[in-house]
Amino acid sequence: MKQEKESKPLFSSFKPVNYQQWKDKVTLDLKGADFDKKLLWKTPEGFIQRPYYTQEDLQPLDYLEAFHAQWGREEIPGQGLRSWSNVQTITVEDEEKANKEAIDALMQGAEGICFQVNAPVSLQVLLQGIQLEYCQLSFHAQENGLQLLKSYFSYVHEQNVDFKSLKGFLNVDVLTQWITKGDLDENAWEHLKEAVVIGDQAPHFFPIMVNSHPFHDSGANVVQELAFTLGMAVAYLDHLTERGVKPEVVIRNMAFNMAVGNSYFMEIAKLKAFRLLFFQVAQAYGLKDYNLGDLFIHVVSGEWDQTLYDTQVNMLRNTTTAMAAIIGGCNSLSLSAHDAVFKNSTKRAKRIARNVSTILKEESYLDKVVDPAAGATYIERLSDSLVKHAWELFQKTEGEGGFIQSFKNGLVQQQIDNSKKEKLNRIAYGQEVKIGTNQFPDLKESIEPEEVRSIKKARGVEWPLLQPQRGTLSFEAIRLRTEQWIREGYSRPAAFLALTGNKMMRRARASFSTNFLGCAGFGVEEEKIYDDFDLMVEESSKSSSEIVVFCSSDENYLEMAALFARQFKAKGTKQLLILAGDPKENELAWKEAGFDCFIHKKVNAVNLLTALQEKLFKL
Repeated sequence: MKQEKESKPLFSSFKPVNYQQWKDKVTLDLKGADFDKKLLWKTPEGFIQRPYYTQEDLQPLDYLEAFHAQWGREEIPGQGLRSWSNVQTITVEDEEKANKEAIDALMQGAEGICFQVNAPVSLQVLLQGIQLEYCQLSFHAQENGLQLLKSYFSYVHEQNVDFKSLKGFLNVDVLTQWITKGDLDENAWEHLKEAVVIGDQAPHFFPIMVNSHPFHDSGANVVQELAFTLGMAVAYLDHLTERGVKPEVVIRNMAFNMAVGNSYFMEIAKLKAFRLLFFQVAQAYGLKDYNLGDLFIHVVSGEWDQTLYDTQVNMLRNTTTAMAAIIGGCNSLSLSAHDAVFKNSTKRAKRIARNVSTILKEESYLDKVVDPAAGATYIERLSDSLVKHAWELFQKTEGEGGFIQSFKNGLVQQQIDNSKKEKLNRIAYGQEVKIGTNQFPDLKESIEPEEVRSIKKARGVEWPLLQPQRGTLSFEAIRLRTEQWIREGYSRPAAFLALTGNKMMRRARASFSTNFLGCAGFGVEEEKIYDDFDLMVEESSKSSSEIVVFCSSDENYLEMAALFARQFKAKGTKQLLILAGDPKENELAWKEAGFDCFIHKKVNAVNLLTALQEKLFKL
């Protein structure tokens, strides 16, 4: 008879290591280098992060056990322990076409539809054949939201559908309209009060939707996004309770439309943190029985994180967004098509976006665990930091008189503008890589400017408004300007790369130059390696290209950069002369010798490429 082997936990032969032991070993391996400078980093939100966390780091977070207990639920037949609705967003321009698209989406994996309605519609046509009991049906309306809600509930009644079976929301966030377009209907609050009364008949339909995307897409960091979204929610609570609606009625009819970007762990932590933050608000309004799992969060792709060029990369970004949203605890998810930046998104692109959620459920099994991030030390600590910092900023806005008054005072805009500048700088300096835009551009790609969906900007009359946009907009504008130059009959600006000296450095800098100039839509006409200095000067000056880039090593530059520039300019050429590398203390001398500029990792690419265009196009 075989003797059964004693089973032991995996890695049981290894002794546990606490943070101090780990740090001591790493410090030894660093051989005198500063541990803090090498391995600690500050997030854009302003708090320090470590590369290593242990279970010890969870001990101060004594609320986690209650959080996880409230978030748990029993498995629903036909669904996993972690469920979310896969929602297709459809813009309604023609009711019949929108209806056909909705039914097609529902037949191919969508579990809900959100209709974007910009004008009065016939619900009998729009909703024909859609079984309201079996899908999440929502509406996003910029105006006439109350009338749309009344029509919808009348339609539901006519169809003999039980209001308790309805799932979805009405997104007519009046404060979003106000902070982005300056519009605020004087009757908005009374209309919203009436909407709450109507919507309260359906426990799973939310007539109040508070949006975070105006902050996210305007460049806010995560702390600001959380604090100001929470501030808007409290503004709704205050206005409606002043009009006689009980706080518990407002809260049970309120849901949140959260934008999620590509900072994977941060976005997971953001959604977890928001549940905790709103729980604190609910407690403050006297809802002692409010459950963390009661909060309904619908997630959309953040526009800030999408790009115009190399849009296929947006598929990868959508996957990151979806995973973060699902693990973070969203209730429903609507991903933009990867080509949504264009006026007419293709049917195929919409299908791909819809399938992301399906694949993560059916093939990656993200629906099998209630909270996959529970107990993950880094995420839990990150979430805790977000809660503390966001609550502090939220209290600051409340101290200014609440969100609305803080916006009128300019506090909200100033905070977001500071964050936006930091983010844009990171993109401009290449510290945040956007594949296909500020790194590794596809020079074969050509885009017609008129095909691009315009980003409309509004001007505030009394105070500045938020301006949602893509983070890569500046790079895209530069490249579109080059494309327009070509369409006007001019040739594509190109560079001649003159390589000499150290083999490894000249090749690395030639590759960097091709990549850098390609971000503006400039090409490379030719690159040649020279051992003969005089021949390099002669052929470079006679090339047909508009730009000449000198590529070599720092040591070679010290020997020949100034001489090359003087002899090159002496040929009387009108070409722009660029040195690939950081000139450091030699910048002034080499500019006087004839170099027009220098390209390297420490330069602001947006500013430099714009300056090159101004010289080449004589704008």
